[in-house]
Parts: sequence; structure tokens; C-alpha cells
Amino acid sequence: MFYEVFKAFVIALLSRVIKSKVVELLQKVVELLQFFRFIVKSFFSEKRPSIFAKQSLNHKILLTIKIYKSWQKEIQEES
Repeated sequence: MFYEVFKAFVIALLSRVIKSKVVELLQKVVELLQFFRFIVKSFFSEKRPSIFAKQSLNHKILLTIKIYKSWQKEIQEES
């Protein structure tokens, strides 16, 4: 009897932990996809001259990351 209750408790606990880890992983995947979408929009869909026009590729990447992080911070503050 005790073994069955303990077994059910452990299974329930593990399933919650696994579900929370899966949710965390999916949140990171969503953040990564948003970041790539942001980069693609910044680099490839800009028709008019932008702040990236005369910068080296490395500088563009660093600037894009900086802008993205500030954008994420604004979103988190709004939430």
C-alpha cells in the first residue's frame, strides 16, 4: 500500500518537473525564434537607409543584439 502511494507520488512529481522543464525549453526556443526574426527583419527587409548602412558585419551583429536585448527588456517591463 505504502509503495503504491509512494510510487504514484514520485511519478506525479517527476511528471511536473519534466513538464516545467519542457515549458522552459519551449520558452527559450520561442525567444531564439524571436531573435532570429528580429535579425532577419533588421538585415534583410530594410528598404531605406538604416543605422546599419555603413557598419561592418560584426558591428551590425553586436548592435542588433544590443537593440534586441533592450527590446526584450521593454517587453518584460510591460508585462
